This record gives sequence, structure tokens and C-alpha cells, in this order.
Amino acid sequence: MSAKLVRVGGGLAAIIGGLLGVIASLMALVFLLPLSLTQNPNGPPSSGIITLTGLLLILAWVLVLGGLVGLHASQQRVTGPKGEVGFVIALVGTVLIVGLLCIQTF
Repeated sequence: MSAKLVRVGGGLAAIIGGLLGVIASLMALVFLLPLSLTQNPNGPPSSGIITLTGLLLILAWVLVLGGLVGLHASQQRVTGPKGEVGFVIALVGTVLIVGLLCIQTF
């Protein structure tokens, strides 16, 4: 029962994380990119939208971490040692992305 819960929870976390990542990326495209490409007489974008976009991206990548754990739990027996190495590399890379987003946002 516990392994099934990890798989289902990991899959749900990956789906929600992916959706939040798409929403945050669209927010950046709609609100931040046009302001950075043009000479805006009103000044730079508000720090609120930058912080909100950053927080959504952080939350999305943290949820993707949960999705990675769920994927690993469901495929652990099949993948073998190469799968373990790939999982560790993907996990470390995702944690580094979360760390960089935290530094950038705060």
C-alpha cells in the first residue's frame, strides 16, 4: 500500500508541478518579457509579479522533485544500477535548479 501511495502521490505532484511551471512560464512571457524588450516609460515591472513568478517556479520544481521520487519508486526494480545513477543525477540537478531559483527570487 505504501509503495502505491508513493507512486500515485508522485504522479500527482509531477502533474501539478508541470502545470504550475507552464503557468509561471506564461506569466513570465506575458508580463515580464514585453517589458524587458521595450523601453518602458513606466519603469521596470513591479517586484510583486517577479516574486510571484519566481515562487510559482520554485513550487513547480519542488513538486517535480516529488514526481521524480514517485517515478523512481515505480520503476526501481526494472531500471537497475543505471537507473539509480540516472535518478541521482536527475535529483541533484533538480535540487540545484530549485536552489538557483531561490537565489534568483529572494
